[in-house]
Amino acid sequence: MLLSGYVDINPDGGVREYALDNPGKIPSVVQGVIKQAVQGWRFKVDVAGKVIARAKMSLRVVAKPVDKTEFSISVEGVQFTDDSAAPGEEVTEHSTIRPSYPKDAIDERTAATVYVLVQVGRDGHVLNAGAEQVNFTLDCPPSSRHGLENQFAHASELAIRKWTFDVPTRGPQAAAPYWYARIPVTYSLTGAGTPRSSEEYGAWHPYIPGPRRSLPWVNDRGVMASAPDATPGDQPVLLGGPLQLVN
Repeated sequence: MLLSGYVDINPDGGVREYALDNPGKIPSVVQGVIKQAVQGWRFKVDVAGKVIARAKMSLRVVAKPVDKTEFSISVEGVQFTDDSAAPGEEVTEHSTIRPSYPKDAIDERTAATVYVLVQVGRDGHVLNAGAEQVNFTLDCPPSSRHGLENQFAHASELAIRKWTFDVPTRGPQAAAPYWYARIPVTYSLTGAGTPRSSEEYGAWHPYIPGPRRSLPWVNDRGVMASAPDATPGDQPVLLGGPLQLVN
């Protein structure tokens, strides 16, 4: 389950309050698990003389079977972005190329979401791109997963390296030499790169996470602090802001 909302941060890095979007669609037991997790959050607010009052958040909540009738529920990943970003302060798509659906994955009747991290230069072209994580959203034989993960990752990287972006022209990150953004690439058997119509907010969905991959060209710990598969939607999300969860 992928959920969204906002969190308000105190000057000392503690949580002042938080809220989830569309709480009426979220099971009460899930809301209880999130409340307990939020109580332990502490943030590094990396802006001298300024308090970051609010951040957007997205959360990956996972239910794992304990036995035939019970599940354990936990917040497995979170991602935070600056809530005050205005037009011209984000990384947005300028031109894109649709990735090719791996033939072996079609033959296996499986699907996945690939979370691609990109490093975008000041001219809007991709300097580096790498698949951080590949999660299956339809099951496939365990013996095939590693090979299909690599195929999904390669197809996504190959396409996104040819994309171009509109980069920040104003705001706190406008003068950066480059930007990091994370892009979810969705493969469904109704078409690659399109949202799955069955993913209703607040409902459970199949989730077989792959391992998080190391990208040697990433030199920003703040970027690596957030969970790739907590990235919402299918648009680039600008990373590296002044807010970082430390525990």
